[in-house]
Amino acid sequence: MDATLPFVLGALKALVLLAAAALATLALRGRPARLRAVVWGTALLGSLLIPALEPLLPPLPVPLPEILEPSSNSSVPALRVDHPSPAASTVATMPAASSTQTAGATAVLQAAPSRLPEPRSIPWRPLAMGLWVLGGALLLARLGRGLLRVAGIVRAAEPVEDPGWQRALAHARASVGCHRRVRLLTSPEIEVPATVGFVRPTVVLPERAASWLDDRRRAVLQHECIHIARGDWPLRIVARAARAAYWFNPLTWWATRRLELEQELACDEEVLALGTGASDYACHLLGIARHA
Repeated sequence: MDATLPFVLGALKALVLLAAAALATLALRGRPARLRAVVWGTALLGSLLIPALEPLLPPLPVPLPEILEPSSNSSVPALRVDHPSPAASTVATMPAASSTQTAGATAVLQAAPSRLPEPRSIPWRPLAMGLWVLGGALLLARLGRGLLRVAGIVRAAEPVEDPGWQRALAHARASVGCHRRVRLLTSPEIEVPATVGFVRPTVVLPERAASWLDDRRRAVLQHECIHIARGDWPLRIVARAARAAYWFNPLTWWATRRLELEQELACDEEVLALGTGASDYACHLLGIARHA
């Protein structure tokens, strides 16, 4: 079996999986955004696992019909002549010069086709696999560079020691059911609040957040703690890895973008459900975006 076949089949299965997820999210239109986020996250995670599991699956034997099976005796049976015919005796008594001319003409006819140039076949399968690997490697390198930049921002950020912010963080964790320990940092390199990390989840605030009022602090921290409680950040990394694996598939790019959008909408819906007014929350979002 061709070595590229499992990867091609995996790409087709990923395409079918993402198409099914798209249909499922259309059916969930009007429902809570967290349901659509779960669908997109599951589809992207499943598509990422397909190439790893496909080569490990046992091969499926396909029996061939007997007529297509190669014969064990490929030699041509020799003709047996029991009684020489008059034609055979006539050929046997031909002059030696005629036999030599006939043999020479036969050799020329047999050698003529071999002199024709053979058509060159383009190795499109190795080229396609090389292009696939190259595109995925570039996107993974881009993802790695972004993660290194995030790690550098976190290392250079300053911890927030303000008691007001610490009380708002404790209240946000309790209200959204986030039982993990969350670090609260501030950095001049970002313009909007961001949540990063899985082992040590961290909320990074812009420097101007020091002037925010209590209601904006509470709403922002609730939003970010919901991301942490649901594991949104590592799932985004998985989605971007799946996008790198299937970079040639536009549906993968769209699914990654839809996952991130549905995660943000799900957090907004949860913050509103916790008692924040819609108009007040909209003002908070517009105020933060205006300075970004």
